Amino acid sequence: GGGGMANNCEPISPFIDAFVLGDGEESVVELVGHVRKARAAGLTKRELLLAAARTFDWFYVPSLYEVQYDGPVMKSIQTLEEGLEVRRSNAVVKDYESAPACMRPIVPFIEAVHERVSVEIMRGCPGRCRFCQVSFCKRPIRHRSVERIFEIAKAAYEASGFDTVSLLSLSSAEYPELEALLKRLHGYFKDKRVGLSVPSLRVDRQLKLLPQLLTSVRKSGLTIAVEAASERLRLLMNKPLSDEDLFAAVEAAYEAGWQRVKLYFMVGLPSETEDDIRQIVTLAKDLGRMRKRVAGSTAQINAAISWLVPKAHTPLGWLGQKPQAYFDWAKQIILEEKRAQKAGFVKFKFHDTRGSILESAVGRGDRRMADVIETAWRNGARFDLWDECFDFDSWRQAFEACGMDLEKTAAFEFEPGACLPWEHLGGPDKDYILGHYYETQKLVGEAPDPPDFEGG
Repeated sequence: GGGGMANNCEPISPFIDAFVLGDGEESVVELVGHVRKARAAGLTKRELLLAAARTFDWFYVPSLYEVQYDGPVMKSIQTLEEGLEVRRSNAVVKDYESAPACMRPIVPFIEAVHERVSVEIMRGCPGRCRFCQVSFCKRPIRHRSVERIFEIAKAAYEASGFDTVSLLSLSSAEYPELEALLKRLHGYFKDKRVGLSVPSLRVDRQLKLLPQLLTSVRKSGLTIAVEAASERLRLLMNKPLSDEDLFAAVEAAYEAGWQRVKLYFMVGLPSETEDDIRQIVTLAKDLGRMRKRVAGSTAQINAAISWLVPKAHTPLGWLGQKPQAYFDWAKQIILEEKRAQKAGFVKFKFHDTRGSILESAVGRGDRRMADVIETAWRNGARFDLWDECFDFDSWRQAFEACGMDLEKTAAFEFEPGACLPWEHLGGPDKDYILGHYYETQKLVGEAPDPPDFEGG
């Protein structure tokens, strides 16, 4: 196992022999070499796993650890073998410039969702949004050079013929040579009618880049992760985005030819008020109407609403999730406010609250969650990310069969000093995240009282 799920792999650890934590480009190669030598030496499976765990601090073997519980929380986790450290670290590719890259992508013979060349330009994010797991776990920040990115993009384009090159990272605007990179790519691709896709631009940087992007980036839609409609909540989440920068950037986008804007919002943040929720509609409406002043017609605004899922290795990981009744109430408030403000050009898309609740319950779980997963599977749970296959009641019954309550598990709050199921699994130092947690709690204490809602 590996990848993002390994950030807290305890819920599935009884099913998996070992996990590689962190970057995989180099670690997997090292691991394969170790396995070859171990097999040549005639080691048993357990001997092989133990030797690898002692050799690589990013290699986690759940069966080599014993967990003690105290009611709903973990009491401790200890190794079963001498000389084996409890805490595991993330593997890190230090020479990111020379790291392997996909220069001959497979071209499907059917239409795919993303038919494009994808080039990772940077790994990690300088931001510290308190709800975001990856920004805390993907450290340190590393960049590829302009020439290396151009080399990868050119080779992948020539091998595939895709008409779009997407520059990927958690925050592309933080790439230190973004303007030079865009000029280099545009100089080669402009005559080939190949567009550039630059996701994750921060709005304060877009103002400077938009004139240059006018002829090089497809302008079908502009996507901005606002997360919260009020500056107060953005500050609480450590996302420094002012309304002034937001409106100035969107206005510049309209002037440069953009016609549609997609906004991402998150509901269920700590200290959120009813006014914060209603402001989502107001902000979306105001951003849409701004285009009428600039270009003569209102913009189409697509607003995606997700429900906060507290994540492992984040300052919000100690907090419980809001109940489904709260999310249902918030959704009703947004739809009522949209009708009241006559914002028909704003289209809201809501994530399935049940899926978010299940994600919260499982994602912060310990090894006992494996019994729930197996029970749900035996009861027919398959392809649960497909709406037509997702059976929430089946999962609720699986929790009950294992002596747990799904909603209470999702809403569970850890004490600051509790032993967390993921604290031994890579990620940043626990005390560092606790500092962010206490800062969040301090800001929450200064915030208005949260709203009352029907059913809560």
